[in-house]
Amino acid sequence: MRLKVKISLIIVFGLFMLKTNTCAAQKFTKHELKSAYVYNFIRFVDWLPEKETISIGIIGNNQFTEVLKYKLTNQKIENIQLKVNQFFELQDYTSCDVIYIANDDNIDDEIILEKIKGKSILTIGEKDGFCLKGGIINFIEGDNGNYFFEINQKIALQEKIKISSKLLKLAIDIK
Repeated sequence: MRLKVKISLIIVFGLFMLKTNTCAAQKFTKHELKSAYVYNFIRFVDWLPEKETISIGIIGNNQFTEVLKYKLTNQKIENIQLKVNQFFELQDYTSCDVIYIANDDNIDDEIILEKIKGKSILTIGEKDGFCLKGGIINFIEGDNGNYFFEINQKIALQEKIKISSKLLKLAIDIK
């Protein structure tokens, strides 16, 4: 129960930080909720050295990637500007700080993860086994529409990515 309260607080805080054209009493779509999670994943990483811009690369295309691109474009985390690019072909995405790999049948996440290995890029995915393949954060949609996430802290440390203990406490740990 305590975990659900913490997750709800993070989501609500993230939703207020994201731009919306909706009334506060209106329900958010599942894609808007997921985009709030991504925003908070980025927010709870210690970006050292301090950055002026965090570059987010979206690889692949599905219904969620369009919402994610819209919600994160021109957002800020404190004084850090978020810059979003979507990659559809084999482009150079290795200079991104964050890469979101969509659940897209045309995308081979293992090849992407191998290509960026050792480049200190926060990887976020939404496929079964993503963290076991070398990804850092993976979305899991529960049967009742709730979202959970797992974090592979071992890979994060190998990539020199420091994730806040606040976020780690909410995650499903990958051993």
